[in-house]
Amino acid sequence: MEIVGAETLDEQIDLDWWHEEWRTAIDGNGEAQAYNVGTESGSIADRKLMYA
Repeated sequence: MEIVGAETLDEQIDLDWWHEEWRTAIDGNGEAQAYNVGTESGSIADRKLMYA
């Protein structure tokens, strides 16, 4: 059973964009989602802490 064919999905969904968004999210180096922790020796984003 097929509700929407692969050709239609390829026209409507930019998979390359989604893949890049996912890579950015999982690499832990993106912008902070909620906060940054700063000290005299530098700062770190919440995403980096999450993956540490």
